[in-house]
Amino acid sequence: MSVRLNKFLANSGFTSRRKVSELLGKRAVEVNGRIIFEPGFRVDPQTDKIMVFGKEVQKPKLKYYLLNKPKGIISTVSDEHGRKTIMNFVPQDERVYPVERLDATSTGLILLTNDGELANKLTHPRYEVEKTYEVLVTDRVTDKHLYNLRNGINLKEGKTAPAKVKVLNYQGTKTWLEVTIHEGRNHQVKRMFAKLKLNVASLKRISIGGISLGSLPLGQFRELSSSEINLLV
Repeated sequence: MSVRLNKFLANSGFTSRRKVSELLGKRAVEVNGRIIFEPGFRVDPQTDKIMVFGKEVQKPKLKYYLLNKPKGIISTVSDEHGRKTIMNFVPQDERVYPVERLDATSTGLILLTNDGELANKLTHPRYEVEKTYEVLVTDRVTDKHLYNLRNGINLKEGKTAPAKVKVLNYQGTKTWLEVTIHEGRNHQVKRMFAKLKLNVASLKRISIGGISLGSLPLGQFRELSSSEINLLV
């Protein structure tokens, strides 16, 4: 996960972000053997060799958290409107970032990490990482609806890949479903149902890449186990 050089040096505790320009002006900062002059130069702390006055800057320890996001919480590091974000639920001293966001009205599993390589793997389309959701629709889903979802829905940016869909149960005119996709289009699941004129009342992500939310309470987080990390990487 790339970050601005001045932000990385400030977060590492090496110097303040304001003083990074002074170091750059002194030709003191090298990235992979190249002298850097721009504070906004982007680096990957896990793969780039970053030196200041000939001394390598310590790489941050990799962290992996799983959060059960409540409804109404923003899936970003900060919010310009002062709304509560997922960062309010994890240790404040950790420099981690969300992977595969959820919109404010959705709940469930969000991974947070400072492992840029893993974040790229989980979000890049070519890796086809599966994400599973529990979806409540306010209508009765028919066999025709299921057929369309399983064969791809035409959205404005193109047809979606076939989804794995199964009905969990019917509650009167409402339908509970489990939906698995491996793409990362914006609001994809809700848009797929909207295209079929079906209204999503609630959406909860329950797994990513084989990592399950399980019984973790809303608003709680936990660190991934070594076996879960190995499953993802």
